[in-house]
Amino acid sequence: MFKIKQPIVDAYTIYIPDMDNKAIKFIMDTTNIFIEAAVDSFNIKKIAVTGSRQETINENFYKLCTPNGLGINRASENIQELKKNNDTVLIAKFKDSLTYFNNRLKEMYWDFIEKNADTYTAVKHIKILQYTSLDTAKLQFYYQNYLSDYIKNTPLGREFNYKLLQYKDVIAQNISIPEFSLPDTAMKQVNVYDFNGKYVILDFWASWCGPCIEEFPELQRIYKKYKSMGVEVIGVSLDTDKQKWIKAINKYNLNWVHLSDLRGNESVPATLFYAISIPRKFLVGPDMKLIVNNGSLEQIEEVLSQKLLNNKQP
Repeated sequence: MFKIKQPIVDAYTIYIPDMDNKAIKFIMDTTNIFIEAAVDSFNIKKIAVTGSRQETINENFYKLCTPNGLGINRASENIQELKKNNDTVLIAKFKDSLTYFNNRLKEMYWDFIEKNADTYTAVKHIKILQYTSLDTAKLQFYYQNYLSDYIKNTPLGREFNYKLLQYKDVIAQNISIPEFSLPDTAMKQVNVYDFNGKYVILDFWASWCGPCIEEFPELQRIYKKYKSMGVEVIGVSLDTDKQKWIKAINKYNLNWVHLSDLRGNESVPATLFYAISIPRKFLVGPDMKLIVNNGSLEQIEEVLSQKLLNNKQP
């Protein structure tokens, strides 16, 4: 038996060392929660989490979502298979099917938020919808008008208060960027403000991100051109696997500063800079004030050229 002091509604993961770090994931509630497992001499066969109203609501809802999820998976698999033969007619048909199931799922999420304002699953759906909905105003409206105050004050609720309502005032041109520290590849903590006095290109990327990799040659060219003039690149990886992160750095010869806490999208700077999609790049001035906000490499080089090649003062 174990106790969590001052439990709050949030997603928890418990790892069991003697069982190859088998993970038990559940949503904590303020009630007594029971975790039962059927175990043989080699591994855990079945895990049941009971007592958490939040977890029960979450599980029941996802059971309702299963048909749409299966529809999305089938359509995606068929599209990938048909691409091998370039069957454009059937590909278009399954793309329509994919759109249908995705839209159905999003409608279920919106509806759930309206009817279950005091649940962790509601704010989790806002997190999911931020990746698929371009309607930021709608996300803000649902956050402000549907979620209960209690859920807004959970860790995930506070995170989205920042992302949806405060981000635009924190990450803005001519304002000092928020300070953060992350481990480098040797696990040494590095503070972004250590680079005060330099122009810093912040590059949010990951080893699995194709578009990120495509931009590396251009970023390498810019870095080589401006490095001697006081420009540094800091790659902030959203990887969760250290080996894959290091392998990508070496494979693509990325010879600049690399930082990551290996927490993926949950990384502190990923939250601060709202890096919900990557690549995402920022240019910071020698005074640590933001110059280019989520810009292209072309925009970043244009500013560097004006500031450094034309001998203009920052």
